[in-house]
Amino acid sequence: MIRHTDIIRTANLILLSRLWNQSTTSIWDELTAQLQEIVNTELGSGYTVTLRRQDYYYWDMQIKTDLEMDETLSEKICERLGLQDVDVSMFLDDDWVDSNHLFGLLSKLTHREVTSSHADDYGVWIICKSLVWSSPEFTEHLLVKCEKRLRREIKDRHYSSVDPDTACHQLFGFMEALTMLGLWGRDKFFVMPDHFADTVIAQEVCQDEM
Repeated sequence: MIRHTDIIRTANLILLSRLWNQSTTSIWDELTAQLQEIVNTELGSGYTVTLRRQDYYYWDMQIKTDLEMDETLSEKICERLGLQDVDVSMFLDDDWVDSNHLFGLLSKLTHREVTSSHADDYGVWIICKSLVWSSPEFTEHLLVKCEKRLRREIKDRHYSSVDPDTACHQLFGFMEALTMLGLWGRDKFFVMPDHFADTVIAQEVCQDEM
């Protein structure tokens, strides 16, 4: 898990402290391992993450793969990792991504809306919005992410306890929690009893075609 020290509140931001350890090398190794784990979860095996410190407070990340790169795979990487303000075909030409485009990926690490990140001799500062100041778009992103995960689990035999009914309860419970925290309005997202019925229908069609 990511380690933090001294959470500092300033206006509507939370300054999540830099990753720390006895040596700068360990700091980068730790962050690399954490981002590698996220990449494995989102894309599967076959991808290697490398981080590189640049001048001043800049840093970037390389994503290498043995898979043959094409436009479809490049777009998949950008979408799954939440890369922001990039050409989705960027990996056809370069596999290094500037840290300014990694806020979506870092949000998967911190579970908060990341607004900036800065590297120094002691580690990486990740600056996030307080949850109560998160944008409606970020809150909606959390709901959509939860819904997509549940749809995958319904179709995955490794999640035998997840069916359309249990998934519906999970999604409704998550939405209710966000609403009670004041992060979401009840009239913005609806979860009906048959919310995941189309997932089952699509799965049955695929099985019939096989």
